[in-house]
Amino acid sequence: MAWWQDVNNWWRKHVPQPKPVPVPTPTPTPVPTPPAPVPTPPPPTPATFTAKQVGTNQIQVTWTGFSPTQIGRDGVDSSGTGAWNTGPLTGQPTSGSFTFNGLIPGDTYTITATETGGALATVAVKMSGSTPAPTPVPVPTPVPTPTPPPVVASGIPAIPTSVAGRTITQTTNFAGLKALPSNWSAWAGAPGGTSNAWWDSAHIQFNPNYLSLITSGPGQLPNGNNGYTSGGMGCSHSQVNGRTDVCIRFPSKAAGMSFIALTWPNSGTWPVDGEGDFVETGGDDPITGFNATEHYGAQNSNPQVHTPSLANFDWTAFHVWGYDASPGLRIYYVDGVEWGRLANSNFPNKPMNLDFQAQYLGWGTPTTPCPYDIAWCQQYA
Repeated sequence: MAWWQDVNNWWRKHVPQPKPVPVPTPTPTPVPTPPAPVPTPPPPTPATFTAKQVGTNQIQVTWTGFSPTQIGRDGVDSSGTGAWNTGPLTGQPTSGSFTFNGLIPGDTYTITATETGGALATVAVKMSGSTPAPTPVPVPTPVPTPTPPPVVASGIPAIPTSVAGRTITQTTNFAGLKALPSNWSAWAGAPGGTSNAWWDSAHIQFNPNYLSLITSGPGQLPNGNNGYTSGGMGCSHSQVNGRTDVCIRFPSKAAGMSFIALTWPNSGTWPVDGEGDFVETGGDDPITGFNATEHYGAQNSNPQVHTPSLANFDWTAFHVWGYDASPGLRIYYVDGVEWGRLANSNFPNKPMNLDFQAQYLGWGTPTTPCPYDIAWCQQYA
């Protein structure tokens, strides 16, 4: 062994040797996780508006993708019923349906939906079946049109003491009363077909010259729903056909309210025995007109006629609205002047009672108490 090998061995045994420095293992750089993909929003529901015949005398309209602000139908059909619409609608869902009743087989109807912003959607439907040949309507014996009564100092037309060719069968003067006469009764409870309106006798208010059906709300109703409470009342006197005059006036602000003067079947068999809505506002604000409607038959046929444009007509003043019922014919008057008529041989000839009602329609915000004022009513055979 060479000397230098001995030295090297001795060195290794007696001289501490440096320990190797460990090389650190590099920490891998984390790879960033890509962000979650942003979900693509679903495409908006396309706006559609369709209409189809259902049954023999109905059209059902259906919409998706928009909220209609009004739905109506045009023209005058072969029964003489004019155009009709729902009036302003609020809060309608973006999909839904609505049904028109009392339509005539063989006629074509154009249905229109008004969208927010004023855009229109229209569709035409021809009713299947043939238009039945009308049964000849008996021509009633002409009855003299009463002369408009004089206006008394309070601005209320006077009650006629006699009418040529007529016999007075019932008169009620509501001026100065403290309670309803014995032949009148107040209504209570929910009107049929609505859950957010109510009638209560406390909403009949007596004034020096007239009676008022007033409205309060919004608030919780006895049925637990939120809505408006109004007054309504009916007369026990009944008669078959004849003439009815009512002296009434409407409030200046009444969005969503309907004010009605009507005849209701004494039998309670509705709609077979009829219903004559000769005054019926539709919730417009301010009031500019209304439809008169005859309901009758098991299918609730309901022809209508709309008040014409009345120039400079003050709807907030007292006027005398007249309703003349005879076999096959209904004639409507204001202040002694005919404004419309409906003719149909199928109109019932049944004992009817006179009623008045104020009712919330379920939309709009009425300016309460929006009084519906009734000065007097008189009926004739």
